[in-house]
Amino acid sequence: MDSSPPPVVTRPRLPDVGADALELAQALIQVDTSNPPGNETAAATVLAEWLASRGIEAELAGPDLDRLNLVATVPGSQDAPSIALCGHLDVVPAGDLEAWDHPPFGGDLVDGFLWGRGAVDMKGQVATRAAAVAALVQAGITPAGTVRLIAQADEEVNIAEVGMSWLVEHRPDLRTDWALEEGGGRHITLPDGRRAVMFGVSDKALVGLELHARGPGGHGSRPGAIHNPVFALARLITALEHAPVQRTLVPAAERMLRGLAGDGAPASGAGVDELLAAAVAAFPQMASGLDAITRTTYSPTVLLGSQSINVIPDHVRARIDCRALPGQTAEGARAELEAVLERWAEPADSWELVTRGRAVGGSSSEPVAEFTEACSRALTAVDGGEPAVLIPCMNPFYTDADHLRAVWGTVTYGLWPWRHTDPADYQAGVHAPNERVLAEDIRYAANWHLELLLDLARGGGVP
Repeated sequence: MDSSPPPVVTRPRLPDVGADALELAQALIQVDTSNPPGNETAAATVLAEWLASRGIEAELAGPDLDRLNLVATVPGSQDAPSIALCGHLDVVPAGDLEAWDHPPFGGDLVDGFLWGRGAVDMKGQVATRAAAVAALVQAGITPAGTVRLIAQADEEVNIAEVGMSWLVEHRPDLRTDWALEEGGGRHITLPDGRRAVMFGVSDKALVGLELHARGPGGHGSRPGAIHNPVFALARLITALEHAPVQRTLVPAAERMLRGLAGDGAPASGAGVDELLAAAVAAFPQMASGLDAITRTTYSPTVLLGSQSINVIPDHVRARIDCRALPGQTAEGARAELEAVLERWAEPADSWELVTRGRAVGGSSSEPVAEFTEACSRALTAVDGGEPAVLIPCMNPFYTDADHLRAVWGTVTYGLWPWRHTDPADYQAGVHAPNERVLAEDIRYAANWHLELLLDLARGGGVP
């Protein structure tokens, strides 16, 4: 019998994935891809060149030469689950530049923060995923299942059919079994003291609504002679603000609320208000998000009226950002709001509420144990052995995960772990001035993605 000790297996030498991710995030932020118009090809080219310098060939694909998507593939060696690491390259407009403490497209590192449009949503996330894939390749590691990096266009507006919606329809060869998208990743402490990380398995649907009010129009100097549709629109928007809340508990929301409330959750069969109150009591700082997953929400965001101060318009409009619960149709969401508005309109008001396009989103993925456990092991590794509970959650917003789930049947999680940035700082800049994230969280997330890829590659012989 051979009594010699087993051979010592050493971990492959890996690049500094955190430094690489931070460098790439800065470079991507410095490319203005505000949507509209997008111009994501410019950022995709920067990413492609960065990957090429590390030995990874990428493809730029799509129907619009100015708005191409990047795809890079690392083939697997076995018949193991494939995974796509996804993220969009477009960003929302920066808005008032004077409201920013640092230039929105500077990618500055100041006071430990990475500043700029896309630092959180979501060029910083794309950079961490790209850096992890590059580190895997540079270390000479062959994954067990195929690993794909997808950096897509047009997530923020999602009407041009050039981004993920185009890829899933026109490039079925890119399909993967699993995928990571945006949403989730926040570290919390549960009421029983355990550390937990939230990951998104369900999204709300985006429904565009438009509220129209009409009147005869006329000269602004004679208001008493004209039924001004601006007042009708104001009454209707006021109705929206003060309307009673109508809550509905969908399965994904119930699972999230119970996971957060822990032992403080009411017994099965309790009403939605009671369950929501228990979760909010445990996490009062998350109240607005928890409120949003229990109802369809309506937010007026755009007002359109007269182009001249001395003209009472004959037609005014309000565009309404509606986020519907999974399972609710666009017409259902419209009818729900219309019923509220009808109680506030005056007899002389001429108005209508219409949908703008179809509902997009509202999908869910049932968690898969093998995928979830790999994500959990990677968290334990990056946190020095400290275990964490993964809590499936519902995003109060839309993500491109919907296209992956609906067309490819891909199990898609919204997960980008961050631990160091104050949640108030993290959320304050999303779609607002002064978007920022601690550079330490860029490094942290990059290392988590690498640990995940190493974990998944172990089927290919990686220690």
